Amino acid sequence: MYGRKACQLVKEFASGEKGQLTPFNNDLFEQVVSECSQHHLEIQSLIRKMQEEGLDVQTARNVDHYGALIHLTAYVYNRAETVRNLLWKIGPMLPKEIEAKLNH
Repeated sequence: MYGRKACQLVKEFASGEKGQLTPFNNDLFEQVVSECSQHHLEIQSLIRKMQEEGLDVQTARNVDHYGALIHLTAYVYNRAETVRNLLWKIGPMLPKEIEAKLNH
């Protein structure tokens, strides 16, 4: 499932002592970037397939449309779960570094 590596990376960051930085996990960071890139390519592929079939991406409702929607929903859900877990773990005041990565 998409987002597991990103969730793991954020949990690793959040588990460190407050005010202290843990060593940068370059390997896991690269895995997250790779996972995001793969997810983006899959969504683009679904949208491109719809366009090749002459369908309007904004209004068409077919298997590819719903596939792209599921990918995007999974992405948003996993981010929301990560934030929810962080809030339970470290409280309602997220560090500025994490807040900067959020969108209302």
